[in-house]
Amino acid sequence: MKNTRFVAHLPLKGGFNGDVWFHRDTVYVGGWGRTAAHCPVNGVRTIDVRDPAAPSVLARFARFPGTTSEDVWVGEISTDSFEGDVAVVGIQLCDTSFEGMDKPTFRGLAVYDVTNPLQPTLLSRLSSGRVSHGVHELTAVQRADGRVLVLESTPRTFEMTDGANGDVRIIEITDPRRPVELADWDVRRDAPASVRSRLRSERSEDELLAHSAWPFADGMKMFVSHWDAGAVFLDISRPKRPRYLSRTPYGSKAEGNAHSGWLSADETLFIQNDEVFRPSRTFPRGSRQEEWGYQRFYD
Repeated sequence: MKNTRFVAHLPLKGGFNGDVWFHRDTVYVGGWGRTAAHCPVNGVRTIDVRDPAAPSVLARFARFPGTTSEDVWVGEISTDSFEGDVAVVGIQLCDTSFEGMDKPTFRGLAVYDVTNPLQPTLLSRLSSGRVSHGVHELTAVQRADGRVLVLESTPRTFEMTDGANGDVRIIEITDPRRPVELADWDVRRDAPASVRSRLRSERSEDELLAHSAWPFADGMKMFVSHWDAGAVFLDISRPKRPRYLSRTPYGSKAEGNAHSGWLSADETLFIQNDEVFRPSRTFPRGSRQEEWGYQRFYD
């Protein structure tokens, strides 16, 4: 790869690495796994990279039995209740089968004080519910009004609760010791009737899970990678009442699978990433699988 030079390698044994987040000369690496052989309780690893040629593990945290800590966000927050750095971690079950969700294992949001990355301290945790596999992906933002919001995806919750709970959660951690769920949302339940009707005619409900969520417009809006519904854009200026704005639809022959996305610095360009499991496989022209996973660009 041009302009890239290998500097160092730090082996992290057991399972697979998940999300990677960099903050103040420290790298935070989540842990992922599914089967017993690949799901040790690794939690999040904090790695000192002040000298990039000699990285070293400082600590491990968010290690709950029977779970993975795949996704992590780290940043500084400043509120009347807390000043410092926090890590918000998505905790989900190793067993992602519908039978596995009956286990009495914590799954949901865990919030840590990482002002001193050598000593991560649990501030709070908030369950995503027993009828849930837990938090798959999340992120956080502190808005200009001072409120700190965590945006979560809890895939399959809509299916498991027969629509009573959506796959998208909005949590307030302005006081990180007392997280509060403000809203849950789902395109299959809360989008305008015309959108829901079109989605039902094009896709089955289990193809419309929410995979990830991300804020923009200084935390007043968000987008949800809602799998075969595309990226769904929401107004969350009133976070207790998310309001549907628009989505990026797929063609009838597209595989779908909106996985994640990113915005340009001025937020005029949206880049959508699809997750397709067998991209090397070819199909006859005219079949539904003719269009595979792409990186899609939107104005």
